[in-house]
Amino acid sequence: MHYDEHPWDREESTTQKGDSVSFCISDVFLPTAEELFKPLSPDSQVEGTIVEFSDSGSEPRAFAVIEMVRKHTVIVPVSELHVIGDGTDGA
Repeated sequence: MHYDEHPWDREESTTQKGDSVSFCISDVFLPTAEELFKPLSPDSQVEGTIVEFSDSGSEPRAFAVIEMVRKHTVIVPVSELHVIGDGTDGA
């Protein structure tokens, strides 16, 4: 990799800031599902918008910081996200 290249510029990455995504409560990394969603089951599907990415050691963009429709912010592994709309939807 050249110094002017960024790992997140690779074509295999399909998630971007502003994307609306869905994921399972059981995939939430922080805070724990038990702390945040006591009334929801771990298999409940929820939606939110990516607001930032976070690295995990040497793996860039391993997690996405997501603002949920319920106005909670959670951290979820990018590999567990399903894009349902991109940031250009005007929503």
